Amino acid sequence: MLDFGLSPEAILVIASAFLLAGLVKGVVGGGLPAVAVPIMANVIAPAVAAAVTLMPVIVTNFWLLFQGGRFQEVMRRYWTFLVPLAGGSLIGAQILVTAPPATMALIIGSFVVLLSPLPFIPKTWAIPEKTQVWLNPIAAGIMGIVGGATVMLAPVIVYFVALRIDKDLFTASMGAVALSSMGPLFLGLAANKVFGLDELLISIAVLVPALVGMGIGTWLRGRISQAGFQRVLFIALLGIGINLIYRSLG
Repeated sequence: MLDFGLSPEAILVIASAFLLAGLVKGVVGGGLPAVAVPIMANVIAPAVAAAVTLMPVIVTNFWLLFQGGRFQEVMRRYWTFLVPLAGGSLIGAQILVTAPPATMALIIGSFVVLLSPLPFIPKTWAIPEKTQVWLNPIAAGIMGIVGGATVMLAPVIVYFVALRIDKDLFTASMGAVALSSMGPLFLGLAANKVFGLDELLISIAVLVPALVGMGIGTWLRGRISQAGFQRVLFIALLGIGINLIYRSLG
């Protein structure tokens, strides 16, 4: 278990990180670790920052997965994506605790910025369902390794944008994706003694700002159109990508 103290300034930074991350999560269905971890990395170690996202990730993603009654549809359509994603994440977790992910963060950030306009591409351009049959497990395994190593699921968000599904199925799918990928990541962190009682207590405490932010974000999502959702998604992807590039150069 890591032993670290938190100053009042660090507590404020961590609480603000989860409030903002919860807001993004509520609107677009993803981005909680991508927003929270880089902000927290300014005051605590990156691996520890990843560890304390445990409870917010679990609670907010179960919320997303079950709130709209799309659970069975998500499992039926995307189980071949979710299983390889979990396996890849377990491998990626080993990279997170043994190698600096700055180079990968730079590559992913550039990739996300480049593809951030994807929500505006006409629906005639999409990954066909026949292609998804073989592409989903391959893409999921690769993205799982990348996500486990960087605590970032931005490539998965971009991939699901290319599936061209409605906003409620999209957010429910992001809940399932996050649970499938982050669960193995947390197991890997615990096995490497990065996650202990201190981290668990902090993780429980930050549920409050995370849920407040997500409640606001969910309220906003229910009041925007599909076109408005696409604009918000573009802004979120662009912000996540720029944040990744900035983090890699820091």
